[in-house]
Amino acid sequence: MLMIPENRFISGKYTWISLQNDCAIIGLNQEILNGGVEIYSIDLPIVGEEIEREDYFITVETTSGMIEVYAPVTGHVLEVIEDDLDIALLNIDPYAVGLVVVELDDDFESEQGTSVLSNAYNAVSEIKTREPNQHM
Repeated sequence: MLMIPENRFISGKYTWISLQNDCAIIGLNQEILNGGVEIYSIDLPIVGEEIEREDYFITVETTSGMIEVYAPVTGHVLEVIEDDLDIALLNIDPYAVGLVVVELDDDFESEQGTSVLSNAYNAVSEIKTREPNQHM
């Protein structure tokens, strides 16, 4: 099992988030690779697009089919790491690859932030209570 870097929080079924000032870097977590699944391609949002928390914002093509990934936050897409996207590295260590940078909405601290950090805590707690040979 990969170690989750200290500045990354599991923020949804398939995502991690790293908060930096009023922005969030979002990537995929290791759960998307369960069962030996490999990623072939990723369809990312475009710069300037508004994304809504809990709406689909990334589509991932894997060896087991297409996976729709929910946005963990609401905000404005500032940057997309598509041209330099290293799919091979993503398949080895998804925590090393940030995919999207989002400028967070003003209500992040009061509404989204509490929920995102609560989800992160619950996900980490769940991981820590699993048996060592259980998969995510």
